[in-house]
Amino acid sequence: MQDRLARALENQLRHLLKVLAMMQTGAMTTRISGKDATKETIDEYRALVVELEQALHRHRLSNA
Repeated sequence: MQDRLARALENQLRHLLKVLAMMQTGAMTTRISGKDATKETIDEYRALVVELEQALHRHRLSNA
């Protein structure tokens, strides 16, 4: 059985990748103070994807 932390990280990563894909295709946008902030949000989400992938990798290594 997979541990809860790995499952939570995987769920967050999956959700973030889904939202990121929607923004990259134009199906979803973000606005801050009335201005389009989609590009900035995409950049932020890409960085978060990397962080989540690294955290998941570290967790798997330490619990193997």
